[in-house]
Amino acid sequence: MGLLSGCNGLILGGALIIVIGAQNAFVLNQGLRGNYPWMVAFICALCDVILTATGVAGLSVFIQNHKDFIIIARWIGIFFLILQSIKAFVRMRESEQLQLLKNCYKGRLSIFFYTLAITLLNPHVYFDTLLMLGTIGASQACPFMFVLGAGLASFLWFFSLIFIARTFKLLLASSKVWRLLDLITGIILLFVAWQLLLPF
Repeated sequence: MGLLSGCNGLILGGALIIVIGAQNAFVLNQGLRGNYPWMVAFICALCDVILTATGVAGLSVFIQNHKDFIIIARWIGIFFLILQSIKAFVRMRESEQLQLLKNCYKGRLSIFFYTLAITLLNPHVYFDTLLMLGTIGASQACPFMFVLGAGLASFLWFFSLIFIARTFKLLLASSKVWRLLDLITGIILLFVAWQLLLPF
C-alpha cells in the first residue's frame, strides 16, 4: 500500500510540475546563466515538498475555508509576474554574450530570495501543492509515502532542468538565443498573469 501511495505521488506530482510556467522558465534561465543553479533547483523542490506535506497535514481544509488568502496571493502574484515579464523584455535589448554575463551575476542571497519569490508568489503553487496534492495525499493509504513520491518528482524535475541547461550552455551562448529565451520567458510570465486575472 505504501509503494502504491508513493507511485501515486510521483506520477501526480510529476504531471502537475512538468508544465511550462514562470517557475520552470526561471529555473531554466538560471541554469543557462549559471546563477547558483543547483541552489535554485534545491529551493524550488524543497518548497514543493514542504507545501505538499503541509497540505497533506490538513492546511488544504483551512485554505478552502478562507478564500481571501487565495485572492490576496493572486493579486500579489499578478503584479510580480508582470514586473518580471517587463524585465525580461528589457533584457532583450541587451546584446551581451554568455561570457560577458558572468560579470553580471547576482549575489547568492539575492538569488535565494528571488527564488522564494518566484515560487511562493505564484498562486498556482498553492493550488497544486496545498490543495490538489494535499487533498489527494491525505486520502491515500500511506500519506507519508505519497509526499515522498511527489517530492521525488519535484527534485528529479528541477535538477533535470539544470542539468540540461548546463549541458547545452556552450551551444546556447549566442546573444540571439538569449534574446529568444528572454522573449519566451516574458511571454510565459504574461500568459500566467493573464490566467490569474481570468477569475476576476
